Amino acid sequence: SLGGANTILNTMMAEQFRQFAERLEQAENVEQEVYAIAHDAFVEHNRIIFNGNSYSKEWKEEAARRGLSNLPTCADAFPAYLDEKNVALFESHKIYTRTELEARYEISMENYCQTLRIEAATMNNMAKKTIYPAVLRYMTELATDIQTKQSIGLTVPMASESKLLQDLSNLSDALLKTTQSLEDALVKADRIEGTQEKGDFYKNTVLSEMNQLRETADQLELLTAKDRWPFPTYTDLLYSVV
Repeated sequence: SLGGANTILNTMMAEQFRQFAERLEQAENVEQEVYAIAHDAFVEHNRIIFNGNSYSKEWKEEAARRGLSNLPTCADAFPAYLDEKNVALFESHKIYTRTELEARYEISMENYCQTLRIEAATMNNMAKKTIYPAVLRYMTELATDIQTKQSIGLTVPMASESKLLQDLSNLSDALLKTTQSLEDALVKADRIEGTQEKGDFYKNTVLSEMNQLRETADQLELLTAKDRWPFPTYTDLLYSVV
């Protein structure tokens, strides 16, 4: 829902307009004060203006140089609910009380952790029960082909098949090890009681294990025959018509 973001933006605007209104009410020359307000606002806030790629590494470095916040994950962003200046802002406009902000922080962080837990458990299940068995069957086919060629005395090169089989074996082994690491991380996460501590654990540990599992599965997809891979490829999703 955009409701939460809109509430925050509207509160910020209300505070800014309140400050503008105070200056205008005290001004002897309202027209001159309007220009002064516009000038001062631009000078104070022009550091947020950036016309390049805001997703690039360069912008992150530039934002840090300008003193702007960089909160890349929910676990980093949600604590801002409890910043004293933000609590004071919402209370002054009678939007939220401190208790309501604390509740929103707790609920938001809990949803973040629960969502990641569901995604991680689903990902683990897909890797162990679908991807690994499919790759194992494909490896069995490769091994059978190599063995058949050898059994009939063929002298044709088999280095490529052997290397493919070895690569698939190494990656499938890494896949299972990562699923176990991810399972262990989820068990540890369930034992953490502190809200921020749990959110940070999901951000730093669980997400890291998920990314590693994704990377290994992506490599396996590139090496596994298309008709043996258990899920639709990006090409299938983009160009197929159901």
